[in-house]
Amino acid sequence: MKDWSRRLTENDQEDTMDIRYFDPLSRAYERMLHALFRPFDIKKWCIVGFTAFLAGLTDCHGTNGGGGGNIRGRQDLEDLIYFPRHAQEWLYDHPVWFLLIIIGLVAIFILAILFAWLGSRGKFMFLDNVVHDRAQVAKPWHEYRREGTPFFSGLSCSASAFC
Repeated sequence: MKDWSRRLTENDQEDTMDIRYFDPLSRAYERMLHALFRPFDIKKWCIVGFTAFLAGLTDCHGTNGGGGGNIRGRQDLEDLIYFPRHAQEWLYDHPVWFLLIIIGLVAIFILAILFAWLGSRGKFMFLDNVVHDRAQVAKPWHEYRREGTPFFSGLSCSASAFC
């Protein structure tokens, strides 16, 4: 039976790895300074900011809003139960508003799909600019077309599974 808890000899100490915790952090900090401030270029900041905006189009962070509201008990329950009937009557009485609401909902749906598509392509554009320390829009837009479209399809499928 071998003893796995043997002591290190001088030869073993030469083979051990020297772990430095702050070296990777220092290199990352220097890379960040070089990418953002050496030299400072407002055009680069605007382009990278634009791609970051596109990348965040589909990130839903919520409003962090509460509500609380006024709790009336039984009256709220009755309003909730009879709401569909009242809404249906109102929509039949106002056909123009009904049509405008339908058109608005279709437009919102189309915009949501457009923003999801732009956001999926924007994520790849932003990552490309950050990784390669450049500020481009057109080149990564075309270069990551093949990756962005399946990513959009995956987002669409996962979003439709929750609806």
